Amino acid sequence: MIVKRYFVRRKKKLNFTNKDSDLYGLLVEIQPDWLDIRDENFLLSILNAAPENLIQTKKIRFCKDKIKELFRYDSKPPKWIQSPEWPIVNGQPLVFKKQSKETLDDERVYYYFYHPTTKEETIITQFF
Repeated sequence: MIVKRYFVRRKKKLNFTNKDSDLYGLLVEIQPDWLDIRDENFLLSILNAAPENLIQTKKIRFCKDKIKELFRYDSKPPKWIQSPEWPIVNGQPLVFKKQSKETLDDERVYYYFYHPTTKEETIITQFF
C-alpha cells in the first residue's frame, strides 16, 4: 500500500493489482449486509461452485443467489447489534427463526436458529 500510494501521489500510471485484496473484496461483495461469514473456506466453496466461464458480474450474482439460498430465515433476517454470528453446523447454515429481548431493560438480544432437518435449536446471545 505504501508503494502504491507513492506512485499515485506522483501521478504515475500503473496498474495495481493484489490478488488477495481482490479476493477479499469479492468475498465481502457477495454477502448481504445482514451476513458476515468469517469462514473463508465456506465462502471459497461457494465461489468455486460458480461456472468458470461466467463474467465477474454474473459470478457475483451466482454467489449472492447461492448465499441467499443457503442462509434462510423464517420471516426476516436478523438485525445484529454486534458483528453477525450466523451459526454453521457441519457445513450447513442454520435457519434464523427470530430475535428477542427477555425484558425491556435487558441488555441482551437473543437470536434463535434451528437446524432445517433435526429442528434442533441454537441461541446466540449478543450484548448492547
